[in-house]
Amino acid sequence: MKEKLLNLFLVLTSFIGYLEWGKENHLFLLQAEVEIISKFISNPSSVIHPFILLPFLGQLLLIVTLFQAKPNKTLTYFGISGLGLLLGFMFIVGMLS
Repeated sequence: MKEKLLNLFLVLTSFIGYLEWGKENHLFLLQAEVEIISKFISNPSSVIHPFILLPFLGQLLLIVTLFQAKPNKTLTYFGISGLGLLLGFMFIVGMLS
């Protein structure tokens, strides 16, 4: 039960990442994911990029572990790695700017 709660909190906290670029452009990651899913439905080739797919797959892996009786540690680690890639990259870009 404890592992499931931790994975749930990982998924939920990944949604509050904040992106800001330019003077008037800003999004939370949840808003960006909704846009990515809608673009994927209409034009799949526009969202095929490693920095888009890997974090999204990381979230999906963490969501899959929520439905397992005992969450698989390998899936959890791969999910954390996928999310960590995006959030770490966002941190580096934010520090550089």
